[in-house]
Amino acid sequence: MERVRLHPYLSERVLHNCTLLEAYADLAGCRHERADGSGYHRGTTANRLSFGARLLAAADAYHAMTEDRPHRPARTPADAAEQLLVEVDAGRFARVEVGAVLDAAGQERRQGRPALPAGLTEREVDVFAPDRPRSRQQAGGSRARNFAQDGGTHVEHIYTKAGVTTRAGVTLFAMENGLLLP
Repeated sequence: MERVRLHPYLSERVLHNCTLLEAYADLAGCRHERADGSGYHRGTTANRLSFGARLLAAADAYHAMTEDRPHRPARTPADAAEQLLVEVDAGRFARVEVGAVLDAAGQERRQGRPALPAGLTEREVDVFAPDRPRSRQQAGGSRARNFAQDGGTHVEHIYTKAGVTTRAGVTLFAMENGLLLP
């Protein structure tokens, strides 16, 4: 599996050595990255990826789903579109990139929740902004209490996805992205 995960890295290295294609090397190296940092080979989050890299990752995922693979048959285009939207809901892709890919593939998009910034999940946003308005039921409780109680995993993921290292940085990120009430 490790060898499989190296192919974006190797593609990037090969393209860096070709003068004509060098400009596309970094983009090719990001095609398996995901907004939430779960991709490979670097585990980069959405806030550190260009729009082109995020778009290429979504297109590559759609294309891969519609091809036969040794471990599974090809999905239908409609099934691949639905799976990409599941990935959006999970925070691995942003709705705008997936929407562009589905439009180009001639697939209908279902309406869903508005995309959260940097691949954050609803639960991660609830940890530091429980009072923000949402289409689902309102979470209650004190921000400080939720932030402290959840500690560990959610807070660590929030910091990584937002590209910050302090609570002040998270607060600024939340304010800049409209996640906190005025």
